[in-house]
Amino acid sequence: MNTLRRIEHVIPKAPCALSIIWKDGGTDLVDMSDVINGLEVFAPLRDGRLFASVGVIDWGSGIEWSNGLDYSSDSLAQLAADQREKTAGDIRKGQETTSVRLLPSPALSASPYPLGRTSCFREN
Repeated sequence: MNTLRRIEHVIPKAPCALSIIWKDGGTDLVDMSDVINGLEVFAPLRDGRLFASVGVIDWGSGIEWSNGLDYSSDSLAQLAADQREKTAGDIRKGQETTSVRLLPSPALSASPYPLGRTSCFREN
């Protein structure tokens, strides 16, 4: 039986990522750029101020932005899992061809993109 993973807190991170704190104590950093660029309904979230207006809804079963767009906790959990798998695959692929030294990455909060601007746009 699949149980719904509930969200305790969501924190917007520039330029288009969300820090998700789950009620079970886990955390994920979810890059929303593919959702924002791939689904026209989410295109308004390219506005950093709107993106930053995200909050938890329905006792943790999803998130919602101030314009009414929402995203379920199941979809966020799946997106986070897919991104972890892709990252792990990229690391494995890099280790097959060359020696890779993993270093701590700078925090997203140190991004050069303030929440008023995003770099989530697809370049033409």
